[in-house]
Amino acid sequence: MNFNKVKTNEQKLKESEEKFRTISEQSLMGIAILQDDRYKYVNQAAADMLGYTVEELLDTPQGGFMNYIHPEDREFVREQATKKQMGMKDVITKYQYRGLTKLGETIWVQNYSCTITYEGKHADLITMIDFTEKVKAKAEIHKLSVYNRNLIEVSLDPLATIDQDGKIMDVNFATETITGQSREELIGTEFSSYFTEPEKATEGYKRVFETGSVRDYELGLQHVDGHVTPVLYNASIFKDENGKVMGVFVAARDITNRKKIEEELRESEEKYRLISENANDLIAILNSKFEHEYINEETYQRILGYSNEDMLGKTRHDIVHPADTKQAFKVLKDGFKRGEGTGELRLRHKNGNYIWVETKGRTFKGSDGLLKALTVSRDITERKLSEQRLKESEEKFRYFFNNAQIGLFWSRISDGKFLECNNTFAKLVGYDTREECLADYIALEHYVDLNTRNKMLEEIRINNEIKDFEIQVTKRDGTPFWASISARTDLKENRLEGAAIDITARKKAEQKLKESEEKYRSILKRIKESYFEVDLRGNYTFFNNSLVEVLGYSKDELLGLNFGRLMDKENKRKVFKVFNEVYNSSKEKENFQFEVMKKNGEIIAAETSIYLKYDQDGNKIGFGGIVRDITDRKKAEKALKESEARFKGIFESKMIGTFFWDANGDITNANDVYLEMVGYSKDEVLSGTVRWKDLTPPEYTDLDNKALEEITTKGVMTPIEKEYIRKNGSRFPILIGGSALPGSTLGGVSFALDITERKKGEQIIKNLLEKLRRINIELEQFAYVASHDLKEPLRMILSFARLLARHYKGKVDEDADDFIDFIVAGAMRMQKLINALLSYSQIGRSDKQFRLIDVDIVLKEVIANLRHLIEESNTIITIDPLPKLVANEVEFIQLFQNLISNAIKFHGESPPLIHVSVKLQKKQWIFSVRDNGIGIDSKDYKRIFIIFQRLRTKYEYEGTGIGLSICKKILEHHKGKIWVESEVGKGSTFYFSIPKEIDIKS
Repeated sequence: MNFNKVKTNEQKLKESEEKFRTISEQSLMGIAILQDDRYKYVNQAAADMLGYTVEELLDTPQGGFMNYIHPEDREFVREQATKKQMGMKDVITKYQYRGLTKLGETIWVQNYSCTITYEGKHADLITMIDFTEKVKAKAEIHKLSVYNRNLIEVSLDPLATIDQDGKIMDVNFATETITGQSREELIGTEFSSYFTEPEKATEGYKRVFETGSVRDYELGLQHVDGHVTPVLYNASIFKDENGKVMGVFVAARDITNRKKIEEELRESEEKYRLISENANDLIAILNSKFEHEYINEETYQRILGYSNEDMLGKTRHDIVHPADTKQAFKVLKDGFKRGEGTGELRLRHKNGNYIWVETKGRTFKGSDGLLKALTVSRDITERKLSEQRLKESEEKFRYFFNNAQIGLFWSRISDGKFLECNNTFAKLVGYDTREECLADYIALEHYVDLNTRNKMLEEIRINNEIKDFEIQVTKRDGTPFWASISARTDLKENRLEGAAIDITARKKAEQKLKESEEKYRSILKRIKESYFEVDLRGNYTFFNNSLVEVLGYSKDELLGLNFGRLMDKENKRKVFKVFNEVYNSSKEKENFQFEVMKKNGEIIAAETSIYLKYDQDGNKIGFGGIVRDITDRKKAEKALKESEARFKGIFESKMIGTFFWDANGDITNANDVYLEMVGYSKDEVLSGTVRWKDLTPPEYTDLDNKALEEITTKGVMTPIEKEYIRKNGSRFPILIGGSALPGSTLGGVSFALDITERKKGEQIIKNLLEKLRRINIELEQFAYVASHDLKEPLRMILSFARLLARHYKGKVDEDADDFIDFIVAGAMRMQKLINALLSYSQIGRSDKQFRLIDVDIVLKEVIANLRHLIEESNTIITIDPLPKLVANEVEFIQLFQNLISNAIKFHGESPPLIHVSVKLQKKQWIFSVRDNGIGIDSKDYKRIFIIFQRLRTKYEYEGTGIGLSICKKILEHHKGKIWVESEVGKGSTFYFSIPKEIDIKS
């Protein structure tokens, strides 16, 4: 190896790097090296361009260099940088983009780049030039160029020559344009024929031959399409070389714009006069001798008491305070010398008093060509007085600050440390003194919601202030309260100055009001009665959903519809008569009945209460009211007799025992079913010798008394079960209910049903359920024992099968090898099934008791158990905050582990995305586990929770098909349930519910 050559190369490399550093640091262009989406090198020029230090740019995190690029240009710049660093060839090496400085300003950057090798990898070498000013200048030049071009275009005047007979000899393009005819069409035609006043045009060119020229001769030039252009013609004769008059040269000036400008000028002068005469500032025009040529008299009289007669022709010095004469002279002198001047001085009022004014002056040339000055003077007497009172004001401010009834504070913008506050603010956040508050209270630590704090700071950053910003913070002891904050920034001092008041009570009141309004709207939407509002003409302006449902029209159809169209003439006349009564009397009309027709043509009976509506000024604007559909009530009244007849039919029917009783307990009447039930005749019952209390065994006396008390208080009793004693002394069970008959001489009516057969059936079902419970217990015990006892012989089968594979595989034949593999695989699957069956049978039998568990901690343990599976599949799991609840911790871990492992197992082409969340709903926790997997057909929703049921073959996905069955049994043990929502190809969401409060003993 040639060590001298290596040394020489190293020396050259060092010199090359030093040259690069020297050139880069001295360069006025920004130079940077970008690698792996972050800056590896930046020179000072690049840092200055962006307003950062070199260190700040080098500390930029990976990908953070995009923060220095305008959002609209980031995608393009990132694409170019990525291509360069990957060594790709289709890269733009010179391009422009917008950058963002540290202060948020936008700059234009010219970017030159190339791919280099830096520290053994591809990198992007960038040179940057700030050409913001060039862009701005280019825009201005473009704007000026457009203006100049337009100026040239509108300055092209129509030109023509005419002979002594008034015929056109030649024209320019502008004449062709303004007349709408070509040069060939114009030449040889009568010049005066193109004007609205041909005689005047003829007289004009003849005068040119007589006098030699004509100036500013106004005519109307007519286009071939009929529109007229006002023009000013200047014309003069032209002669040949011998002095002979050849014709007239005519130049026309389009004065359409001038006419318009003259009108605008007149309007502008009128506006200026109005502004000047109504301005609050003193406005005057002075000549070079400082004499007044104009004043806005009304303002001068109001502020200084002077009229035109007092001021015109007088110099400014006549009303200036002697001590300010020199200052006034300097302002005016500067104005005439430099074009403008400004200063503060005192002017004498006509009554002898002086006022302070701030005067600004600017020179301009008058219509006479002489230099004049326009001065505007503003009364600043109050400001001057304010300056005199500044010390007093500061002292008053300090007193106000310390004793104000609202909390005042200054805080550091960077970390929220309080620099100053008053005692009111200290007490607001829970301190006795401001000194304690300033020493201890850090705002950043006391925001309830940091997102709301960030929103507040963003608004301050944009607007430099906030007004009445409502945010929830905590006191010293952690108690939350609502505060309304108004503040502004003092960037020079890096602080926030503000005021805070406790609005907790107001927020509560607002919440109550909101709830009240929501209740009102909710009630209005849900009340069965139909509410309506109409204008004075009877057109619907507002109504609730109930009216829409009653009438059968849509909201759009009903809005604006006149209610008279919903009824016949007779009902329309009745309703309008009532509306007139309400309008004239201003009194509500109640329970007015009429008929109305629904959209489908059905006639319904309605009853309404109508009241008068007023606007804020007390004017009558319409009517409102409640409409009740009383069709059913009308039908009920009509059907009352029919109902009584039907009741009589029921009483006399053979279906249920019915009897009437009085307040003394005597049976006053009974039907045949009841008499047959108790074994007495009707005569025996009606004779008064049989009382219903006598039919009841003594042990049911308290139950009867409670039933009677319920009838007395509620008018009806809840059906009860008890026994009756027949005439022959035998007992039988009955179900009895009843109700009082208000206004009747009878006490009430009761219905009795012999439930002997039902009781026998209930006992049979009870016996069967007890037998089923014992069978289930025996089955669980059998499953546990069977699966447990099968494990040992299965383990032996698996062991000897593996020995066969180890010693004889490949020594017999290919079929034998397959048979051995089948035995091993079958034994292993049998082992998994037995283990799964054992797990299934043990649910609910765990020694672990129900206790309060933290579900967040449970999920962490589940993720730790599945860590290898998660890493292999690149699974991403997100988890919302989870509650603490009473549960069996071991079973809960098994529940989540089965659901999450299934979500990972049955994923699609994309890596698994799993999200776990929970919400409290009607005293139940509703958990959800959502994935982006292959999904489940809706027809299989119930099947997947059945033990050993599989939707996919064991060759597609491993597993026993018992996992979801275990989940279902765990949730049954916890008094909950599980279900799924899914769509094939779009993932699944498994939901399960757990009662918020579980009866642990059960």
